[in-house]
Amino acid sequence: SQHQILNMGRCRKKIGGRTYKNFSDHDLQRAVALVKNGVLSERQAAEQFGIPKSTINRKRNKKNLKPVGRPCVLSTIEESMLLDGLVTAGKWGFPLTSKDIGFIVKNYLDTEGRKEQRFKDNLPGQDWLKLFLHRHNDVLTVFLIF
Repeated sequence: SQHQILNMGRCRKKIGGRTYKNFSDHDLQRAVALVKNGVLSERQAAEQFGIPKSTINRKRNKKNLKPVGRPCVLSTIEESMLLDGLVTAGKWGFPLTSKDIGFIVKNYLDTEGRKEQRFKDNLPGQDWLKLFLHRHNDVLTVFLIF
C-alpha cells in the first residue's frame, strides 16, 4: 500500500505518523514554570525543552488537563475492591482463573446496571484481563495450567 504500517501485536501505527509526548512531565512542568515566571517566552521554552509551543500554552492556561484516552471501565476503588476479593479467595484456598475474574466483573457490571460498550455482553475480553493482571502483577500471581 501507499503507507507503511508498523504492526505491533494488536496496535497498528503508521510509520512516520504523529509522535506522541517525546518529553517528560518534569520537563513540561519546568517549561511552564519558566514561562509563567517570565524567564522564557513560550517559543524559547518550546525550543529549549523540545515541547510543542501549543502544549506549553495549554498547560499554562490550564486547558486539557484530563488524562488522554477513555476512562477505565472500573474506577480505582472498584478495581481495589476486586483485587481485595481475589486475594482473599486465594488465601482461603480458592484461586480464580482469568475466566472467573471476567465473570465476576460481568456480574458486577450487570448488578450495577452498567452496560460497557467495549465488552461483549459486559464480559471483559482477553486484552482487558491481561492488562488487569499486568496492572496488579505485584499482588496477583498467575498460574498457568496445561
